Amino acid sequence: MQSRWCPHNAGQAAPQRSRFASILYSVSALFAHRDRLTDYSYVRRPVGYHWAARSTGTTGVIAYFGIDPVNEWTVYVGPDGQYYTFPHRGDIRPQDLTSFWDPHDTTL
Repeated sequence: MQSRWCPHNAGQAAPQRSRFASILYSVSALFAHRDRLTDYSYVRRPVGYHWAARSTGTTGVIAYFGIDPVNEWTVYVGPDGQYYTFPHRGDIRPQDLTSFWDPHDTTL
């Protein structure tokens, strides 16, 4: 029986994070924006956002995080090509999946 993560079994944190990441990507498909952006994608991201690629753990999936130069919010794009924006730094959270990024003053 596998126990839940706590400070005493910190070595098990990686499997918990990868499980969360796979759940996050599955849930994001349910909330997918109906009017996807046509000019931007996972591969074609706007310039000036200082994009950083991050692996999502053991799955090997790469997501990109950038900073919106206008409002300094974090912008996220995953392999599904959907852009999300949120006011905090760090990883995307489930509640952020309803905050779609709207391009403004951007160029490819």
